[in-house]
Amino acid sequence: MDLHRGSTSRTLGIFDVMLGIGAMNGVGVTLLLGIAAGLAGPALVLTFVLNGLLVLRVRSIPFTILHCESGETVARTW
Repeated sequence: MDLHRGSTSRTLGIFDVMLGIGAMNGVGVTLLLGIAAGLAGPALVLTFVLNGLLVLRVRSIPFTILHCESGETVARTW
């Protein structure tokens, strides 16, 4: 019985790796969203809004540190 050995390659390209990582992230987000919905109930929307505001605030910290003028402190932005 000839199984055509060597006719297929066992290599993964960058697209294959990115597709696998994206699929794992998507499953993780969906799973955790279901768990959070079970725990928080209708307040889940509020938690997403608060987390979004927190992320926006934390994202601005490195920008402020890089663009401080002479003598300014980062605490001024808080």
